[in-house]
Amino acid sequence: MCACTIGPSVHNLAPSHSGQGLEGTLWSLGRGHAPRLEKVAVELLAVEPTGLLLRRLDSAENPLLRISYPQIQSVKFHKMARLTLRWQRPPTAAQQAELQRLSRYPQGVDEALLARLLAAYHQPELHTIR
Repeated sequence: MCACTIGPSVHNLAPSHSGQGLEGTLWSLGRGHAPRLEKVAVELLAVEPTGLLLRRLDSAENPLLRISYPQIQSVKFHKMARLTLRWQRPPTAAQQAELQRLSRYPQGVDEALLARLLAAYHQPELHTIR
């Protein structure tokens, strides 16, 4: 009996070593009198219809943030260049589906889970950039 040999096999498929989502770099416009481009190292927690739920990797204080697509100048995920988002545009349906699969919470983050995450990171409220 033969089996299909196209694609990864048990012998060459690298397993996931953590439950983390994709890591990448986010560029967004900062707030204030003279907006400037801010660069932030992030982990993708969840993909939402209007934006992304992220965890800042470079800050232990208030690391959780939700950013709307119009505020994203660019977000580039390491090792996944084809999933780069640019110019304040939402992802295509195909990009959104792949990003969702590669996020920490592919099923999404409901209010109960968000409350637990905020408590775990000792964050009083979610930082939102609209």
